[in-house]
Amino acid sequence: MMPNPWIILASVVAIAATGATGWHYGAAHERSLSQEAAIVEQNRHISELANMAKESNAILQKQRENNVKVSKDHEKQIAKLQTVIADTNAKLAKSGGLRVNRSICDRPAENGAKAASNINDDEATSRTISLPHGITENLLKLVDKCDEIVEQAREAQEWIIIHDLY
Repeated sequence: MMPNPWIILASVVAIAATGATGWHYGAAHERSLSQEAAIVEQNRHISELANMAKESNAILQKQRENNVKVSKDHEKQIAKLQTVIADTNAKLAKSGGLRVNRSICDRPAENGAKAASNINDDEATSRTISLPHGITENLLKLVDKCDEIVEQAREAQEWIIIHDLY
């Protein structure tokens, strides 16, 4: 007697379904293991990122403190420089301005300024003459600008050294 074809078909379908179910659950298990490994890796990366963020914040805080220190030092140096400039200008005004040797410029002084020497003889008066006010002003402005540039360069150098960039 010949077996019923429907029973054979049902048996084949049952075996195929059992195999497919096993394959599905096996693949799902493998995916689960793979996902667990990925989660462990992600947690490790998150931990590393948190540590890097802490280190970056510490470096940033140190840089901010150094910036404040350098800025305060710069302000002190600028104030000191302004005091020196004011003292120098007062001394120049008292002495009659910047003076040059008469041999450099043989024309008479425009403002009738006298020699810087306290000697009351004609020889002392004739040795130097004062520069015209406009030239003196321009020279003093240039000196002031140069002093400011030097101070800015000094501050930049100090900032570079403090931040370990030099």
